[in-house]
Amino acid sequence: MHKIFLIIICISYIYSNNAQINDDIPVEGYELVWADEFNSEEIDSSWKARGIGLRGGTGGYVDANQFMLKDSCMVLEVREDTGELALKFKAQFSRIYKTAMISTLESKLFKYGYFETRMFVSDQPGINSAFWLQSPVYSGGDDDYKKYGVEIDILETMYGVNKWPYHTLHWDGYAENWKNKGKILKRKEIVGSWHVIGLEWTEKYYTFYIDGKRTFKTRKAVSQIPEFIILSAEVKHNIDDAKLPSEIRYDYVRVYQKNKPTLRTGRFL
Repeated sequence: MHKIFLIIICISYIYSNNAQINDDIPVEGYELVWADEFNSEEIDSSWKARGIGLRGGTGGYVDANQFMLKDSCMVLEVREDTGELALKFKAQFSRIYKTAMISTLESKLFKYGYFETRMFVSDQPGINSAFWLQSPVYSGGDDDYKKYGVEIDILETMYGVNKWPYHTLHWDGYAENWKNKGKILKRKEIVGSWHVIGLEWTEKYYTFYIDGKRTFKTRKAVSQIPEFIILSAEVKHNIDDAKLPSEIRYDYVRVYQKNKPTLRTGRFL
């Protein structure tokens, strides 16, 4: 009996972090393999700050303390800094903005599946709200996306209310061989409100969803390696027009896979 109890505990730890079975997804044949409902008192150790430091060339600074749990949500906050950072970088930027980016790079990587979040997209100009997947070896090559993976921007808004939200794939690096494909969504109602954002990634195609409805499908540049999840808030050139602080909120993140799920833990190199 003691062994059975331990087995149950182990299975619960691996497959669920506050996970709740949710069959109301727009794809069939998938099972929930991992989730964070953000209902805990402390941030799950699966999430770590990513890319701490200056980012984007517009005074944005990814700070390790700009993400928090609030009202059963993961909150990424963007605010102007008037203290130590502003003083440190005053020769480069007239203003410094603290931002946040977190990922599961060091804990959980997934190959194929259905990925979903319910998120509140910031409606302030200059704030990039994003839910995406990234390859841990993307920067290692620019000639073979099957080997080095693909940046999969499930949903991103580049400049808040001044630009449309979009889905985008990036592959073969970010230099001269860089390639991309995506779809711009002429739907301004997405910013400043809650929406369910989803991606089905199989070995043959990607299908993107918003609020359960398909918005984009492509067979282009399908990654063949495990990737990690990123939640991010970045700033762009018109951030000075934003009313700050501003928040991007994520109600949950869930991952579903078919058959026997292959959940990778630990850093994938």
